[in-house]
Amino acid sequence: MTPPLPDHSPAGTEAEAYLLDRFLDARPHHPCPSCAHPLNSPLPGARCPACREPLVVRIGLVEPMTGSLIAGASGLGAALGFSGILAVYFTVVALFEGFPMREFWRFALPMWLGAMVSGAVLALLISRRGRTWIRTRRAITRRVLVIVCLALPLVLLAGLIAAAP
Repeated sequence: MTPPLPDHSPAGTEAEAYLLDRFLDARPHHPCPSCAHPLNSPLPGARCPACREPLVVRIGLVEPMTGSLIAGASGLGAALGFSGILAVYFTVVALFEGFPMREFWRFALPMWLGAMVSGAVLALLISRRGRTWIRTRRAITRRVLVIVCLALPLVLLAGLIAAAP
């Protein structure tokens, strides 16, 4: 653990350079975020010696940009819950009440398929690979995926209403 900053630490950009040097003392050969050149302390002028980009020490999230992930997972979870409950309901009714098979396939099969597809996509989305994939997409792609995930329960509901006599 690094000791706290001394009371006589410099102010302004000198303080930032001081913090950067302390960071690099604790983590030698840390790569430059711009050019991947290994950085070592002291770093004159708080700039990378290879690309000359200015450097600062910041606090960041371990997994940034989780908003689209949460919104997409919410839509998929709603679709999974909606279609899963109805699929189980139609199956139980068909088994115990003598629901005609033609009607069973018209109602239950789309719900089982919806539950399986939304469950599989949700499992992929919340996996480490899925989280990384969604974060590396452009903003417009993430927005479109969120809209599709949020619209899926409505599509399943519309399909159920269309199948009703």
